[in-house]
Amino acid sequence: MIKYFAIIFLFLLPLYLVKKKFIKIGNILIWLMLLFILSIFSLNIEFIEKLANSVGIISPVNFLIFSTFLIFLFIILNLLQKVNELNNKLEDIVIKKKLKNKKDNSIKNKKHF
Repeated sequence: MIKYFAIIFLFLLPLYLVKKKFIKIGNILIWLMLLFILSIFSLNIEFIEKLANSVGIISPVNFLIFSTFLIFLFIILNLLQKVNELNNKLEDIVIKKKLKNKKDNSIKNKKHF
C-alpha cells in the first residue's frame, strides 16, 4: 500500500516543482519517464527479481535502490550539462559586451581628438 503512495508522491513532486518554477518542464521529462519505468518495474516483483538476478544483484530491493541511484546520477549529469551550456552562453555575452564597450570607447576617444 505504501508503494502506491510513494509512486503518487514521486509523480506529483516534479509537477509541484514546475508549478513553483524551481525547474523547467524540459528538465523533468527525463525524470518522469524514468520514474514511470521504475514504478512499473516495482509493481511487478517477478520481473524485478529476474532482472536483478541477470545483473548479479540478489535482492530486488537492492536492485531498485541501485537503479534509483543510476537514475539520479543521470539526472544530475543532465542538469550539469545544461548549467555548462548556460555558463558558455554567459561567457559569450560578457565577451561581446566588453568588445562593444571597447569599440564605443575607441569611437569616443577619436571624436575628442
